[in-house]
Amino acid sequence: MKPPTLDDYDKLFSLYGKNLNFNKEDSNDWDLSLIFEQIIRLLIIKSDFNRNIPRPFIFIAKKYESAEPAINKHFQYKENHKFFLSDLYDFIQIQKFKKKMNSRRDAGAQRKSKEKM
Repeated sequence: MKPPTLDDYDKLFSLYGKNLNFNKEDSNDWDLSLIFEQIIRLLIIKSDFNRNIPRPFIFIAKKYESAEPAINKHFQYKENHKFFLSDLYDFIQIQKFKKKMNSRRDAGAQRKSKEKM
């Protein structure tokens, strides 16, 4: 498997669309187990992007993958999947925004550079 990027996480979250409305009370009815497992698999792969993800996500993913009893017990409760995914989703959205802003800044700088010539 190729090293995961911001786009890989974004695409995975996008596949679940409206079912990822973490603010809705009834979202507990939606089983997040599959996306949780998929996210865990992405988090344990070494990549440039994963180096920027807050350490607790990586730590928890590795412990979960290695069947650490306390972590696995914690994630027996589906609402803990929801909280974990919600926090990671927020981080991904912030990174997407930063990427978009950096692209705009770079495009503006290139435009100004060409105007000076």
